Amino acid sequence: MASRAPTLLSRAIGFRATDPVLLFAGAVLATAVRCLYFQPVPVARGEMDAVALTLAHQGYFGNPFPLTGATGPTAFVPPLYPLFLSLFVRLFGDRGYFVPLSAATCAIYGLHAALLPLASEKFLGTRRPGLWAALACVLAPVFLWMPHWDALATATALMLFAMAALRMRFAAGWTTPAVCGLLAGLLALLNPSSLLVAMPFAVPAAWRNPRRLFALPVFGAAALAAMAPWLARNALALSTPALRTNFGVTLYASNNDCANSSLLASLASGCHNAHHPFGSFAEASQVRALGEAAYDRSRQAAALGWIAGHRAAFLHLTLARAVEFWFPPLVFGAYAVACWLITAVGAAGLVLLRRHHPPFFGSSVAVFAVYPPMYYVMNSDPRYRYPILWLSLLGFGYAVERLAGATARWRGGIRRVAGVAAESD
Repeated sequence: MASRAPTLLSRAIGFRATDPVLLFAGAVLATAVRCLYFQPVPVARGEMDAVALTLAHQGYFGNPFPLTGATGPTAFVPPLYPLFLSLFVRLFGDRGYFVPLSAATCAIYGLHAALLPLASEKFLGTRRPGLWAALACVLAPVFLWMPHWDALATATALMLFAMAALRMRFAAGWTTPAVCGLLAGLLALLNPSSLLVAMPFAVPAAWRNPRRLFALPVFGAAALAAMAPWLARNALALSTPALRTNFGVTLYASNNDCANSSLLASLASGCHNAHHPFGSFAEASQVRALGEAAYDRSRQAAALGWIAGHRAAFLHLTLARAVEFWFPPLVFGAYAVACWLITAVGAAGLVLLRRHHPPFFGSSVAVFAVYPPMYYVMNSDPRYRYPILWLSLLGFGYAVERLAGATARWRGGIRRVAGVAAESD
């Protein structure tokens, strides 16, 4: 019934909202204006920029803590986004790369918005929920301006992957599961936690394939093949075949005597820098003395020891971070308000999806169950939500479209009643 409702979007925004080029352009322009005039928090460079500079000038992947000195080879951050940043450094220099990087970030935002109607069509059978979601991206600050981090690129890549993974359901040969597996491996090299979003879409699609006992192993082998060079490099350079070596460090910097629930508050108080090698010379010296992998394990042990001795404080921090993951602190201004609205309305939309689109509903619920918990034990930061925000956006769009359809039907009923009354007179 909702598909028969008038195209309210075209009336609201005054052009063909179905045109992805216009959605792309609108989102690019909107995010450019917001980053120039309305960014609520300062743009900070971090470990990925530091590694990119080392790659560009010294030719190896290392030194993620520029303020506290060189620490050697690293897996503190995954490899793909620093490689991307290093290209800009090589092309435009240490100081000149920010402007073209900003342009690229605007383009990624535009692509994210333009893909939402296509994702809506693939998962929900109609573009209209995705059009409402894309309109939200144009009109509201759905994402903060963070060009130095991979979060927006990861979110966009995950949306593309989820659509590609649908093809595994009907794949007759090995090509589709192999390609999807390679894409999943590349996603892990962009951000390892993205696997927690990718698998709830890939595995059910492959399992519905009549040849699932063939498709699933091919998918897994291809994903492992994509990750293998990075894992082998880390085994040789850092003595650990891990995708990333920062969990213990982050856990330690987030759970201690002076810890706050949010990263922004911990940075403002100085607590984060006191416990993290990015801002602490003492911690950086420990990285050099122990090696990055051993240092990460030691900090994980210290964090777990603190948690065991401060259960009430840890529970309080965890509950606060769980709330802030879904509803960011209001210090983030319009972004927080937009995120609160999308989260609340999106949850209602996902509930409505349960009956009409159970596969998408099931994958979304699985993502919401397995992805966020790791961030409940770390200082909250808006970028942690980005890889799954597109699911809430589609839920938001579906709820708005259902409301638009109900409104159109109600108005049509009123007209019919008025028409009958006029005829009887």
